[in-house]
Amino acid sequence: MDMSKLRDVATAPGPFASVYLDASHDTEDAAKVAELRWRGLRNQLADQGAPEKTLAALDKAVSAAEPPAGKAGRVLIASGAGVLVD
Repeated sequence: MDMSKLRDVATAPGPFASVYLDASHDTEDAAKVAELRWRGLRNQLADQGAPEKTLAALDKAVSAAEPPAGKAGRVLIASGAGVLVD
């Protein structure tokens, strides 16, 4: 297992926003369901005080990814205006 990506998290200044997203794409309406899931998680992060630039970086990462085939999960960790783990 390549742990080098975690070095970025260990050395980056906080605060951090971490998300576990159900990214499953296994139904006809999967794109809409994924959009709603992300919107709900994004609202939770905003309510908890996540900075807008961090939310914008997460928005970009979530929207740029190709949907997986079938059941899938996704972990994202962001700080400032960057996504450190995806």
